[in-house]
Amino acid sequence: MIWFPIANNYGMIRKNEKVRKSALWGVLKEVNVKKKIISIILAVGLLTVSACGAPGTQNASTDDAAPQEVSGWEAIPIETQAAPEVTETVETVAEETVSGPLEVPAGMYLSELTGEPISIDLKDQRPIAAMIDNEKTALDHYGTAEADIVYELMNSTLNDRVTRLMVLVKDWESIEQLGSIRSVRTSNFPLAGEWNAVICHDGGPFFIDQYLAKGYVNHFSGTFSRVNNGKPKEFTEYILPGDLDKNFKNSGYSTTYNSYANTEPHFQFAAWGTEVDMEAIADCFDATSVSLPFYHNGSKLVYNEETETYD
Repeated sequence: MIWFPIANNYGMIRKNEKVRKSALWGVLKEVNVKKKIISIILAVGLLTVSACGAPGTQNASTDDAAPQEVSGWEAIPIETQAAPEVTETVETVAEETVSGPLEVPAGMYLSELTGEPISIDLKDQRPIAAMIDNEKTALDHYGTAEADIVYELMNSTLNDRVTRLMVLVKDWESIEQLGSIRSVRTSNFPLAGEWNAVICHDGGPFFIDQYLAKGYVNHFSGTFSRVNNGKPKEFTEYILPGDLDKNFKNSGYSTTYNSYANTEPHFQFAAWGTEVDMEAIADCFDATSVSLPFYHNGSKLVYNEETETYD
């Protein structure tokens, strides 16, 4: 799952949800690169010394090893000494890849939402974008841990910046219970539109009407199941098995990507089965705990080294 914390009506992650540690630049996972130190010995060769000729004579060739004898002068022998051998150790870093990309299992493809293998039968299926209540009264959440992408968006500047989740699920026919479902805001429409997702919500303020009229927007509102959980009615609506099949059938919306779908990759994932060594990237630091100023919800991520996910 990928979780986007976005302030100013855009999102974050909360307790008990899982997401891969990565640089959310889209580098998600797995190039296992080790550093290997190689010592290179540089030997400095012998220096060639030229002999000096006496006055009145021709200069000796640089290839001549012995001095020339000159009449009237006593030749002075020049000793040729080898320069001392110099050994220099230079450290250099070489990258060694100990694991490469894995083969995608038969009958599967890499999801455009997560970069992980899923059934090829889902390749053209549109995801849904469900609005999930994040008010304290609405807890516990159902189904959010199985979502492909979670946006946590500030729902209001009032009430200590209470947030709401928008979860994207591609394999929506596998949903057992998702919710509780609440109203949508204007900031959700362009985010859902990036994925050609059908928005699942229960109403919203009057100023969403201009967005509902846009051609790229498909949505289901207030057409899901009610669960008797002992809470006020606004906290009892959930997506249960069969709800989405019924909604798609009654609406006439396509369950597969339509002409508004983005054909370009949304994220740049690392090759499947490889791991990126983040320590090799400049200006990188450990993000073992992440908190955002959503005071009502206390949104926080804590990295779990054993599972390599955020809890």
